[in-house]
Amino acid sequence: MLGADIAAGRFLVENTLTAYAELLKRNGRMEELRELGTGEHAHVGLPYYARALEDRGQADEAETVLRRFIAADEWDRFRWPLIELLGRQGRIEEAVEVGRPTFDHHDACLLESVIHLLAEAGRFDDALAILDERDAEYIDEHSSWFHTNRIWLLGEAGRYEEALAHAAMLPTDLYGLTSSTAWILEQAGRVEEALGLLRADADVEAWEAAALLVRHGRADEAIDSMPSIADLRAASRWG
Repeated sequence: MLGADIAAGRFLVENTLTAYAELLKRNGRMEELRELGTGEHAHVGLPYYARALEDRGQADEAETVLRRFIAADEWDRFRWPLIELLGRQGRIEEAVEVGRPTFDHHDACLLESVIHLLAEAGRFDDALAILDERDAEYIDEHSSWFHTNRIWLLGEAGRYEEALAHAAMLPTDLYGLTSSTAWILEQAGRVEEALGLLRADADVEAWEAAALLVRHGRADEAIDSMPSIADLRAASRWG
């Protein structure tokens, strides 16, 4: 049914293509999946076809077809499936280089995804190095994202004092700064300082301090500190 609808163009959303690709992959229908993945619907089907090849022990063929489509595609739609494949093979440096051409793009930018890939591999210094390659214009345009991610990476690397020093240099009204700094303090074992920071910022929602308390076995205190439902409704613009 799905195949017939797709062949006849009787669909309006990509969900139909995704459902068909997933169904073909689950049932090992490789020839039909190849047709979907390398034809006019490659933008949806190719990642499923490539992963199916990889799962069948044909990772080299999956890499080849992905690289062929990347070379011919001006919208960088096929880089992430290749990055994931390389990451699963432990070829992290190659994965980074596949994503690098997109790092300064406004659309299809894979910078954040590559940073998270590096972080998951425990390569925090490499992630920080890529982040610090951004120029002043990029940092100014993406100020909150850049700085909060830098603080997060420093924290994940256990470089708490460096993270706090970086946070102290930033404007206090930077979006997400309070929460990021509180997280660093919590990771460093300075829970009361983290709580004080969260509670002192009127823009931080009460659940953040409550969640911190719960993580440290202080659920009763967390519940007592939360506003009532009536107060939350009164404060909400939808109330």
